[in-house]
Amino acid sequence: MPRTMHAVGRGRNGTGSDVTMMTVSTAVQCARCLNDATVPDVTFDAGGLCSFCVGHDQWRARLEDRDRLSRIWRDKLARYRGQGPFDALCGLSGGKDSTYVLYELVRRYGLTVKVVTVENGFMTDWARAGIERTVADLGVAHEYVAWPRPQLAALYLSSLRATGGICTACAYSTFATLLSLAGAAGIPMVVHGRSPAQMVRFLGEGSRDPFIPFLRAALQEADAVDVAATYAGVRAAMARNIPPAQWPHLARLLPDDRGGRAPDFVPFFLYHAYAPGPMVASLERTTSWRRPARFSPLAHYDCRACSASSYLSQLAEGRPHLLPDVSAAIRLGEMTREDGRRRLDEERFTAAPAESLAELAAFVERPPAELMAMARAAGRRRPPSPA
Repeated sequence: MPRTMHAVGRGRNGTGSDVTMMTVSTAVQCARCLNDATVPDVTFDAGGLCSFCVGHDQWRARLEDRDRLSRIWRDKLARYRGQGPFDALCGLSGGKDSTYVLYELVRRYGLTVKVVTVENGFMTDWARAGIERTVADLGVAHEYVAWPRPQLAALYLSSLRATGGICTACAYSTFATLLSLAGAAGIPMVVHGRSPAQMVRFLGEGSRDPFIPFLRAALQEADAVDVAATYAGVRAAMARNIPPAQWPHLARLLPDDRGGRAPDFVPFFLYHAYAPGPMVASLERTTSWRRPARFSPLAHYDCRACSASSYLSQLAEGRPHLLPDVSAAIRLGEMTREDGRRRLDEERFTAAPAESLAELAAFVERPPAELMAMARAAGRRRPPSPA
C-alpha cells in the first residue's frame, strides 16, 4: 500500500496555519534510513534497503578505517607542503564548517593557505563579518570572487528549471571556481569542509552526484588514484545535471587534468572527526568568530536565498529538501530514525518564506509565482538532482 506524505502542519518559516504544500505518494521507504522514491537516482533492493544504504555498506570499511584515513591525510600533507605558492586553497563562506577547516589548516597544521570566498549573490551580513574577522585573526591571504550577475542568474534559472532549486548551480559553480583558481595558480590541493552527511548522501550505484568521484579518490592512497578518470567522472556527473546551454560555463572552469596535474579535492572531514558542538565552542574560544542567534548546526546562515531554494525544492520534491542529508546522518549513526523524522518536520515549510523568495526573484528577474511554477514543473518532469 503506498505511503502518502502530506506536507501539512507547523514548519520552519511558516505561519503555523494548515497549508497543504504538496502531496506525494511513495510506494516504499528505506528499511534503514528515511529515503523514499522522491530521492534522485534511488532504487530499493528486495530487503527494502535503498541503493544509498547499500552503497554505504559497500564503502563502510574504508569510511570507518580511521587509522588508514589518517595515513592518507598525513601523506597528502607531506606531498603537497611547499609544492606551490600556497600549500592549499580553502573556500570560506563564513559558516562554522569552512571557518573551522581554515583554522585547523593554519593553526594546527601550519599550512600556507590561499583563502577564497565565492560570492553567490546572497551572502548575509553575518557571514561577511565572520569572514573579515577570521581572515584578520589568521592573517591569511584572502579574496572575494564573483561571477558576472547575468551569467549567475542564468545558471540559477537553469537549475530551477531542472531541479526546482538553485543549490545545484551554487554548489557546482563554487567548487568549480575553487578548482579553477587553484589549478591556474599551481596550488596542489583544494581543502573543503563538506560534512560527512553531505559527502555520502548519494554514495551508490547510478548516482549523479559529481562529488562522489572525488570522494572515492579521497578514500584511496594517492598513488592508486587515477586523476584523469576522477575528473572525467566529475565532468560526466555534472553534465547529467546541468542543462546543455549552461554546461559550457562550468566545464571550462574545471582545471586541465591531463598528466595528473589537476588539484586534489580534499575532504577535511573524511579524515577528521565532525562534531559541530565542539567545533563551534572551539572557534568561539580561540577566534573572534561567533555563532548567530538561534543557532542550529544544520542551518545555512551564510546565504539569504537558502530558505527560498529549500522551499522551491520542497515544491518540486514534495518533501523537505534535507531528506537525503538526514538519511545519510542516520546511516552514519549521527541520529536515529525518530530524530530524523523530527528534524524533517522542523524543516517542512507550511508557507513561502516571502522575504527570501522575493530576493531570489529580484536577482533572476522573475516574479515569485513564476519561480514556484518552475519548481512544480521540475517535480513533474523528473526527480531533482543532487546538490
